[in-house]
Amino acid sequence: MGSPYSRFRTGFAFVALFLACAVVVPIGAFGQDSTARSDFKNRPYAAGEILVKFKDAVRLQANELDRVRLGVRSFKRLDEKGVHRVKLEPDMSVAEAQAILRQDPEVEYAEPNYYRHLARTPDDPSYPSQWNLPIINAPTAWNAATDCAATTVAVIDSGVDYEHTDLAANIWTNPADIAGDGIDNDGNGYIDDTMGWDFVADDNDPMDENGHSTHVAGTIAAVGDNALGVTGLCWGGQIMALRAFDAEGNGTVADVIEAMHYARTKGVGVVNASYAGANFSQAEYDAISFLNDAGILLIVAAGNESADNDRLPSYPAGYDLTNIIAVAATDSNDRLASFSNFGPATVHVAAPGDSVLSTYLNNDYAFGSGTSMAGPHVSGLAALVWSANPGLAASQVRARILDGVDRLGDLSGKIFTAGRINAYNSLLNIPAPPSRFGVSGASNSQIVLGWDGNYSDAVSVKIERRESAEGAFAEIALVAPGASVYRDTGVEVSKTYSYRARANNGQNDSVYTSETSATAVSSSSGGGGGGGSGGCFLGSVLPD
Repeated sequence: MGSPYSRFRTGFAFVALFLACAVVVPIGAFGQDSTARSDFKNRPYAAGEILVKFKDAVRLQANELDRVRLGVRSFKRLDEKGVHRVKLEPDMSVAEAQAILRQDPEVEYAEPNYYRHLARTPDDPSYPSQWNLPIINAPTAWNAATDCAATTVAVIDSGVDYEHTDLAANIWTNPADIAGDGIDNDGNGYIDDTMGWDFVADDNDPMDENGHSTHVAGTIAAVGDNALGVTGLCWGGQIMALRAFDAEGNGTVADVIEAMHYARTKGVGVVNASYAGANFSQAEYDAISFLNDAGILLIVAAGNESADNDRLPSYPAGYDLTNIIAVAATDSNDRLASFSNFGPATVHVAAPGDSVLSTYLNNDYAFGSGTSMAGPHVSGLAALVWSANPGLAASQVRARILDGVDRLGDLSGKIFTAGRINAYNSLLNIPAPPSRFGVSGASNSQIVLGWDGNYSDAVSVKIERRESAEGAFAEIALVAPGASVYRDTGVEVSKTYSYRARANNGQNDSVYTSETSATAVSSSSGGGGGGGSGGCFLGSVLPD
């Protein structure tokens, strides 16, 4: 079966957009749960518990002072290395207990008792071919949530094959309109728009004639755990089909704007825009701004020209609006896909977009490649996060997605977050560690630390230091959101210090960065540079 994507055009005589997909290869139709703890959905670790390791491995009980200050209910040694499980009194938080124990010179470390769990996987027979979902930690996220039905996702694209057996149950229907009565029941100007609208033909049948949009829809919300075909990131969902692109994959700004207006007036939370064009449109910008005002996220494809969007913008990814998440594509090796656009200022995150298996026309399934395939992973994740946390604002959902990424070296300097999405982290609001964390001796009395400032405005960075290889790390600073440099002036000349850092978003800490060291000696004298690569500022402040 031939691919309709071979008929895509890259330029038109009129202002045009194109679906951001590189290639789709159709294939034939493909003909255990674990129960998480009750509070697993709300936190990544057990409440009222902490794990403590003492430097003295034979020590059998806690320091009495700590026992009194912590209000310890029970204290159990777990192994011969001196790790203990401490259960706290109800009025003592895990964070407070950690802060107290870190002041004890006999404590090597104190950390939350993090949850571990069996990964939940669906029974869809072709799920093993969906490499894209395990790599973004979807099975772990599914222990907490699988249903996105509370957040409608509008797919402005080539329509959707709403009769596909792996999509039909998750297609949005208009509750305010009556099918087939020839009346505009909801008074929105569209008669019998019970399943969305076709803005190309100007009728009420948004059936996909291209295949692109059906593939996109499947990544967002192909029905999961139904023993059929594939699964979407959302096992249950609401996909609104809005056809603004024809059978060849071509569309105009006018049709896109009208589709955005429809989505906005119908109260969607997320709009997926897997298309791109080279020309700035004020009208399109204004339409997206209206979405922003309504608290609607717009997830857009970065484009497939292997280009730097910061220099050669692709739209709508290039619009500077705070409700946009522009998405690059990664491959199964967790590297930037060869075709994907990038841009450290204008492309925010990456997601799988190379040889992604999803639903296709005529009840079929297909492998597709392109940033069009990457975008719907983020749309599905936004719906998953929002449905599980309906009180969040759009900006908070966006921050969870951007701040919860897995940092990847191949994306450093190419993508704003230097990361590929992590569904579990975003769902549970766990931030990524600071990227490109580095240190260097700046003078006899100062060591400078730096990292990339690529978080949302709500993330602080905790700095920890130790003064010898045998010593314990102690927190020395909490750096306010937005800052990416810290100067440690509490150092002694010619002394070497080790540092590590973790992010905190007010709810959870990230994992630690790698440990790196520096000596309090002026960098101009040839001393001081420590391990690890540093933040962007290092090129001008610190030695290479």
